[in-house]
Amino acid sequence: MTRQMRVGMYPLALAAIVVISLLAGCSKDKERSKILQRPGRVASIDTQTGIVEMWTYSPKQKKEIKIPGTLDPNVEIMINGATASLADVNIDDKVMVTGRVIKTDGESKFMALKVEVTRPEATTAPAPETQEAVTP
Repeated sequence: MTRQMRVGMYPLALAAIVVISLLAGCSKDKERSKILQRPGRVASIDTQTGIVEMWTYSPKQKKEIKIPGTLDPNVEIMINGATASLADVNIDDKVMVTGRVIKTDGESKFMALKVEVTRPEATTAPAPETQEAVTP
């Protein structure tokens, strides 16, 4: 290979690298999902449709709004730090939901990846001691 041929290949190689870089960078950032955490409380759970809703405060709207969403098939549900199932979650439970906003066809949908329920700890008083009746 002559020096002239090698020098002539550099622009071609550079052009190939630029094209590959541009094609790799053409993904649409708007369609990528965003992970976010949102505090709120459970509004509804529909096990038939898989739609769950939560009440959360919207700083933009300056009011509490209801957000619908679905649960990821591998959702992690915790109640006071212990693993739980959707059946253990109650309406009005205080939750912190970690989820993903998925944009498809211009529509945003929320999918919960982790649901952390916080309930007040039940205070249990020791049961009063029972005294056995003494029969004379």
